[in-house]
Amino acid sequence: MIPCQPVDKDNSTSVRTPLDVFLTQVRSDPDFPACAEHVRAILALSSDLNATIQKFAATIQRDVALTLRILRTANSSLYNRSGRPVLSVAHAASLLGLDALTHIAASSRFLEHYAKKSPGILELVTLSLLSANVSKQLATKTDARLSEEAYLAGMLANVGEIVFAYHRQADYLKILEACEGKLMAEKVVTRQMAGFTFDEVGREVLVFFGLRGAPQMAISSEAELLKSSSAEDPDSRIALAAKLGNIVVGASQRCDEEERKKILNHWVSTYGDVFGVTVDMVPKLMERAIEEAQDNLRHLGVRPDNLKLSERRVKEPLEDM
Repeated sequence: MIPCQPVDKDNSTSVRTPLDVFLTQVRSDPDFPACAEHVRAILALSSDLNATIQKFAATIQRDVALTLRILRTANSSLYNRSGRPVLSVAHAASLLGLDALTHIAASSRFLEHYAKKSPGILELVTLSLLSANVSKQLATKTDARLSEEAYLAGMLANVGEIVFAYHRQADYLKILEACEGKLMAEKVVTRQMAGFTFDEVGREVLVFFGLRGAPQMAISSEAELLKSSSAEDPDSRIALAAKLGNIVVGASQRCDEEERKKILNHWVSTYGDVFGVTVDMVPKLMERAIEEAQDNLRHLGVRPDNLKLSERRVKEPLEDM
């Protein structure tokens, strides 16, 4: 485990935890603050009552790759029913809606930052895309107005693991080896070896990006999520959809048959009633998630027929980095 380091602060001696040390490493990456600043600018517009489509377009167009991604989404059959080409971000916003545009832009900007710089993280990003789509499906079953927020929360549900794998590649491989392919062992093993969990990293990263509410709640433990949840609170339903979506994808893509059944039987049997889903419906949820993620997967260079991660657990691509 990374040793704690004493630091002098306000004339008193405090101790830097392993998590503090790691977060300092992440924030020292010159690309990370720039990426975060762009995401914060996009999210700030979503809470600006005076924001216009033109303001969104101007902010998003600072990033050529993101602009192309937005246009590609708007031109998909899901949104463009007229068949008339969408050639501007402003036109795309009118089709997608500002909420959807904001969530697509913010989440994509962050994940593509890691996927493009590190081929070894690509499969983790793929998991995030699938989690986003399953989360959106679940939220839509209760209230379609929550679907885009659930998509964002689901996409960021394993952000801590992505950040850790990128910045601590060798340590991440050791954790995977120690888990021996068992997803249920990951939290305990990670805390033992790193001194913190991926979820703890994720919460700090979301704070840095200015993302609170449902995305933060979705990274909470089961006990914490239940404690803070309320049937009347939209954030609670969004967070539960994202949590369950991430669990479903993880169990489906990263576990052997025995562990998959154990995880799904607990989570889906316990919380599936909220969304009207059962364990038997999981394969259909996954099938639809992969179908809806086709454009994104192609953009990232991922073949839909090569999504099963249970055997490799992203080990091989990381070793090539």
